[in-house]
Amino acid sequence: MPPADGSGPGGGKFRHPCTYTCAPSHATHAGTYGSAYPFTTLGGSGGSASVIDSGCKSCFCWLPCNRIVPTPGGGGGGVIVIKSDGAIDVDGWGRILVKGNQFFSTGGAGSGGAILLRSLERVTVQGTIDANGGGLQVVSGGPGFIRIDAYGSKPKVTHPWAVTPAPMLLELPELRVTKAPKLGQSWTLSMASVPGDVLGIFWSGGPASISIPPFGTLELDPTKGFILAGAAVVPSTGVDPIAQAHFAVSSDPSLLGRKLYAQAINLFTSTKRPRLTNSIVTTITR
Repeated sequence: MPPADGSGPGGGKFRHPCTYTCAPSHATHAGTYGSAYPFTTLGGSGGSASVIDSGCKSCFCWLPCNRIVPTPGGGGGGVIVIKSDGAIDVDGWGRILVKGNQFFSTGGAGSGGAILLRSLERVTVQGTIDANGGGLQVVSGGPGFIRIDAYGSKPKVTHPWAVTPAPMLLELPELRVTKAPKLGQSWTLSMASVPGDVLGIFWSGGPASISIPPFGTLELDPTKGFILAGAAVVPSTGVDPIAQAHFAVSSDPSLLGRKLYAQAINLFTSTKRPRLTNSIVTTITR
């Protein structure tokens, strides 16, 4: 009797020696709780029970008709957070694992957990990082998530096949937008950086690529309406504090379709030096 899994709808139907097929139950929650951005520490979902309710009235099945038979599922993966003011190196023999468990060969496998590595210098991964769901003899649980942050440089993963599922790699400070600005509505920019950092957000009417050592690359054209649009402070508490800046978008229809280019810099920071973020480009919609 194959089990339902912890990653979503069960893996097929249970066929018995009668004219009915018995559908498996599903987990009350699918996959890993939370998200990689902002990083949350809720962990992976456990595997579901296997439940049979064939509905047959007069045929012969392996199990009595209409009988519910639960089988425990495997536990979900946990959460590992490693933060360092110095470098983080996972060497070739190193392993960081938050895999979901399977419950022998009957229960649904648990989903993978979550991993966050954050360094204020650099991160190099040559070893194994695994946040996949459990399962060998059963349907596997869903994958968890991995995020790796480094200040001022992109984290390096030497063997991508050894870090699964594919990680989110952030070069701090980092600027992010989840939704396009809309006429007459509020628009939000999110920034990941060192707790306590004060970030200034700049807008421009066009892109550029101007190297400004040691602060990074200015990706906004300073000749096309370059302005300081606002500022935000990264909270000093929490596992993954994220700064947010909110802007009111005019309802003027002439702005429809106009592109906005944005970039930020942590003007006041506790790190060695301020750094420019990545830039984003977005289009005003209706």
